[in-house]
Amino acid sequence: MDRTFSISTLYTKLQNWMPVIKKMAGRKKLNRKKVQARVDIDTDKKLQELAVKLGYTYGKGGATGEMLDAIANEDLVLITKDTWDKISALQTAISKSS
Repeated sequence: MDRTFSISTLYTKLQNWMPVIKKMAGRKKLNRKKVQARVDIDTDKKLQELAVKLGYTYGKGGATGEMLDAIANEDLVLITKDTWDKISALQTAISKSS
């Protein structure tokens, strides 16, 4: 069985397969918006570290965008340091009275 094709036949076959190949390539593109803000010089690094600590990772780094999405969706809730100190003091008082 001869499996040789002319260049035009190969080109036609490739053209027919291109829509299928394009659908298969890469991951699904998410509906995203780029946000820019003026922040302190170390803020991006600190956000990356915080994302890693909280389990929002991408490769070896932090998935800052995913973490910010969780904050926006109220899956991750931020509290002030003052509130955290009050919670810690209350927890300590409860454990001492037990």
